[in-house]
Amino acid sequence: MSMKRFFLALFSWGVASMIWGQGVVQPLTLQPGWNAIYLQVSPEGTADDFFKAWPVPSVSVYNASAFRLGHRFSDSASEATAAGQPFFIWTREASGVSTVGQQVPADSVLVCFNNSGKVFQTEAYGVPAASRLAWHKSEESGSLNYVGVSVAREGVSVREYFEGQTFSRVYRLGGSAESTPKPTVSLAGMGTALKDGDVVLLPGETVSEWSGVLNVSPQQGVDFGDSRETAAFSVRNDGTAKRTVTVAYGPSEGAGRVPFPEVQWLDETLAAAPEWKPWNEPLSRTLEPGETWEVALALDRSQFGEADAGKTVGGILTFTEDGPSAMRARIPLQAVAKAEPSSWPAGLWVATVTLNRVDRVVNKETVKTRLPSGGQMRFRLLLHVDRAGVCRLLQRVTLAGSYTTDGVFTSALYAGGAKVPTAQEITLRYSCVTLPTDTPVIQAASGTFGAPGPEGNLQPSGGLRFTYTIGANSASNPFRHPYHPDHDGKDWDFATPLSDGRDFAAYQETVKPETFSIDGQVVLQWDKNTVGWRPTENVSGTCHWAYGNAEGTGGLRHEGTIWASGPFVMERVSDDATLILQ
Repeated sequence: MSMKRFFLALFSWGVASMIWGQGVVQPLTLQPGWNAIYLQVSPEGTADDFFKAWPVPSVSVYNASAFRLGHRFSDSASEATAAGQPFFIWTREASGVSTVGQQVPADSVLVCFNNSGKVFQTEAYGVPAASRLAWHKSEESGSLNYVGVSVAREGVSVREYFEGQTFSRVYRLGGSAESTPKPTVSLAGMGTALKDGDVVLLPGETVSEWSGVLNVSPQQGVDFGDSRETAAFSVRNDGTAKRTVTVAYGPSEGAGRVPFPEVQWLDETLAAAPEWKPWNEPLSRTLEPGETWEVALALDRSQFGEADAGKTVGGILTFTEDGPSAMRARIPLQAVAKAEPSSWPAGLWVATVTLNRVDRVVNKETVKTRLPSGGQMRFRLLLHVDRAGVCRLLQRVTLAGSYTTDGVFTSALYAGGAKVPTAQEITLRYSCVTLPTDTPVIQAASGTFGAPGPEGNLQPSGGLRFTYTIGANSASNPFRHPYHPDHDGKDWDFATPLSDGRDFAAYQETVKPETFSIDGQVVLQWDKNTVGWRPTENVSGTCHWAYGNAEGTGGLRHEGTIWASGPFVMERVSDDATLILQ
C-alpha cells in the first residue's frame, strides 16, 4: 500500500474501498445485550445508513491499526509516539460528529449493545479485506485486544485458530442484562469452539502483528485500474506446519454483482520456467512454514467492448487452507473497463538467435547433406510489430524522444531513412549485423507474429517469413571486393558492370561474372501459437535462416538452399507501435 493510501485508510475509514464495485454478503446476528462482531466487509453506504435499523444507541469500532508497529514512530523513526485512538464511535443521537467517518471499514470489530431484548439478524454487503491483526501488551494500556475470526467452517477451537501463538488466558465478551453499563468479559478455554465472525479478547502478553495462519497481500485487493494489464498477490504461511493453500477466483455476490472478467495467472515463485495460464479453476499449492506464494495476474483489456467503457468489473479472491485453523481470507479483484485494444504484441522486439544446425535442401524436400555446425552463431535480430500486425525486420533502429512542458517523456522509433530530430534525445540504438545495410527495413512476406510451424520440416513452412536480396554490387555482399579487379563486378575498364553471377547463362560469355546476388530468407516459428494477446514480454521459438530462394536456384552458386537454424528468445523492449520510416 502506498503511503498516500496508508493515511487515507487511517484517517478516512473505507475511502479506498468505496471505489470497488464488487463485494460479498456477511450475515450478522446481534444477541440481546452486549455484542462483539468481526466485520469482514466494508458495507455500502454511510455509517448512518448501515446502523440505521440496528437496535443500538451507539457502536464502537475497534481500531487495531492503532497498535501496529508502523504507527508507533514519528517521522524521525527514532522517537516512539503514543498509540492511535483504539476506538471510533458512532452514536445515533449525534451521528454528525461520529468519528467512524463516512463508511465503516472492513477488517474491524464492532462493539455495541442490543437494547431491544430480541435477537436481531441482518447482513452486511460490501467489499472484503484480508485480516491484519495487531495487539499490544495489556500491562501498557490496561485493555484487552479485540481479535476477529475468519474461518471456512465452524468448530475450530481457539487453540487451532491461533496456531503458534501462546496465551495464558483468553476471554469472550459478555453482559446481556440491560442494566449492565459496560460489557463484561469471561474467561474462555483454549478449546472453545469458534465460528466465522466471532471475536476473541486477548490479554496481549507480547506486541504482535500476526495476521493469522494466512498472511494475504494486498489487504485491500488487486486493482488493475483503468490501464494496467498486470498485477499480483501473495500469501504467506505463518503457521507452524506446512499446509495446502487454495485460491479461488469467483464472481461478486448479492445484488452488487458486476461483470466477471477473465484473467491469466503465473506462479512467480516456481523454479522452472513459468508459464501463463487461464484461471479456469482454483489454484492450490503446499507451503512450508514461513514460505510465501507469489502469483502474477494479467488482464486482456481487448475483451472489453465499447459498451463496457468506464464500468467497474471484477470478482472475489477467496483464500483457504487445509490445516486445523481453517482460516479464510477474501479480497476483491477489480478493473475499470477500457474500450481499447491491447498493445500486445505491438512494439519493438529484440531477439537473441543461436544458429546451431546447417542443412542443404534440394527440390524443396530432399536432404542432400546434413552438416553439424562447427559451433554456435549468436546474433541479434530486431523485429517491429505495428497496430495492424504488420511485422518488419530492422537492420537498425533508434529510440528517441523529448520531454513535454509538464515533464512527460514522449518517444518514437526511427528506422529506414528516417532522421531523428535534433531536438530529441536518443535513448537507445540497436543494429543487426546479419542483415544488409542497404535494406534497413524488410517487411514480412507472409505469416503473423507468434505463428508456429510444422516441427521437423527442413524446408520451413508456416511461421513468419521474410525475404530479401543482397545485390551483386551491394556494400553488404561478402563476395564483392571494391578494390580487387577480380571481385569488383566490373569489366576491364573498371567502370562497366558485368552480368550478375546468379544467371548461369552469363558464364558462357567471354568475360565471366565476378560477383552474384544472394537471396536470403528468415523464417521465425514460435514454440506455441501466440497469436492474440499474451501478458508476457518474452517469447521463444526457432529461427530458420536460408541463402537461396524458394525454388532453390539462387544463393551461393550451390544446388539447392542452405538452411541454418537454431532457437531464439525474444523480449519486447518498447511497446511503441508507431515506426517512423522517413
